[in-house]
Amino acid sequence: MAGGAGQRQPQGFSVGCLSGITRSLYISRGVAANNKLTLSSSHITSVVNVSGEVVNSLYEDILYVQVPVAGTPRPHLCDSFDPIADHIIHDVG
Repeated sequence: MAGGAGQRQPQGFSVGCLSGITRSLYISRGVAANNKLTLSSSHITSVVNVSGEVVNSLYEDILYVQVPVAGTPRPHLCDSFDPIADHIIHDVG
């Protein structure tokens, strides 16, 4: 999940169900990614879903990207790194 540019949290922090990777990039479970209050209060503008089991809630003001992940013990996530990085850099800022 990516937050807006106004978000100024220190790196490696935790806000409720969200764990901060950078000042504008978070990681969480599907429950937080589908909670409108959590998303809006943290200024989240984009959700990258890598779960094959959790369906996005699709809130109007959130950009969603679904990454197809195989339900195997060793999914090939590296195939998705470049497209997701491009999304974060170009669409989220």
